[in-house]
Amino acid sequence: MTVSLRKVINMTKAILIKATIEGSGIVNFDSNQQRFTWNRQKNVERCNFENTMFGKGRYYSHSEKNADGEDKEYLTKVGMISADCIRHTMYDDVMSVHLPNVMHDNELLTRVVAHPAFIERGYMFAKDTATWKRKSAFALSYAKAVTESVPALETYSNTQSKTGEDKSENAAETSFFKREVRGESVYDLQGQIDVKELGFISMSDVHDRLNIHPDCEALYREVLGKGFGSEISEPAFFLKDGDLYGIPEYGIQLSPDQVRFLIEDILKRLARFNLVRTVTGYARTVSLSIKFVNDPLEDLFNDEDGWINVFDGKKFNYTALDDINLEVGYTKIELQEEAGKKIAAYKKKFGYVKKSSSEDGQEKEKKTPAKKNK
Repeated sequence: MTVSLRKVINMTKAILIKATIEGSGIVNFDSNQQRFTWNRQKNVERCNFENTMFGKGRYYSHSEKNADGEDKEYLTKVGMISADCIRHTMYDDVMSVHLPNVMHDNELLTRVVAHPAFIERGYMFAKDTATWKRKSAFALSYAKAVTESVPALETYSNTQSKTGEDKSENAAETSFFKREVRGESVYDLQGQIDVKELGFISMSDVHDRLNIHPDCEALYREVLGKGFGSEISEPAFFLKDGDLYGIPEYGIQLSPDQVRFLIEDILKRLARFNLVRTVTGYARTVSLSIKFVNDPLEDLFNDEDGWINVFDGKKFNYTALDDINLEVGYTKIELQEEAGKKIAAYKKKFGYVKKSSSEDGQEKEKKTPAKKNK
C-alpha cells in the first residue's frame, strides 16, 4: 500500500493572518489632489481648494438615476490605512529615526541591520552601493474599512507669527484650512508570512537579494545572536528547493526556534498596533487570528476552518506556535568547495548584478581617452 507523501510530511509553508482594527477619525492622510475624486461623491461638501487634508481611501463607482431619470455615475469613498503606515507603527520602536550617515559606516550599518526586526521587514543593503532595499517575507495588505462612516469636511485654523518688515512683532497671522473627518470605523486587515524565506539570510548577490555583505559576516552573526539569545550558524552554500537554475546561494540558515521567534515577534507587534494622532484620531488592533498553510490548495484564506485566535484585544496567545513543523525550504550543499567554484564560474561568465548608471558612467570615463587640444 502506498501512502501519500503529502499526508505524511505536515510542514508549515506559510502563515495566513487576518486582523480587525478599530478606531475613530483618520490616522493616515493622503494628497490634497483627492479633491477631484472627492467632488464626484453624492451629498458631500464640494472642495475646490488645495488647503484641504484628506484621509487615505479607495473610491468605488456606482450609478443612480438623477431627477431627469438619467443614470449618473457617483463615487463612494471607503476609508483605509496603508500597509506602510501600519508597518511603520509596528516597528517605530527600533526605527524611530533614519540616520543616513549610518549607511556609510560598515560597523554601524551592520549593527543596525543585525536586528531581528530588520529580518522581519526584509531590509537588505549592498556594501558597494550603500543603498537600502526591502524584500520582506512578511506581506501585509492595507486595512480596509468595513463599516459605513460618513465623511465630512471641517474647518480648522492655524495661528503663527507674522514675518516681514511691515508687520508688527506682536501681530499674528491666522490661516484657515479644511480637513476630512470621520466617525468610528472598523477595518479588516490581511497578511501572510513566508516561512521558508523568513529563515534564510542571503549573503550572495547572484539573485539580487543581498541581505548582508560577506565581509561583515562575523560582526553580523555576533550582534544578531545577542538579539535572538542564541548562536547564529555559520554561512554556507545552500540550494533553494525547487530552484530551476541549480545555482547555489551563500547565506545563513536560521534554526526552527529562531524562525519561530521571528514569527512570534511579528504577531506580537501586529497585536499591539496602536496608532494615535493628535486631534485627528486613533486606531488599534482588537483581534488577530492565524492559519497554518501546509497545503496551499486546501488551506485557503476564505475557508473559515483552521483559524487560531492569537489576540482577543486583551491577551496574547503564546501557545499558538507550539507543536508546528516549519518548512526549511533550503538544502545545504554537501560539497561546499565545489559549490563555491560553481558560483565563481557563474559570476565570471555572467558578471554580478547589473551595475548602476553612475558606475557605468565612471567606467566609460576611464576607458574614453581625453581629447587633445589642437
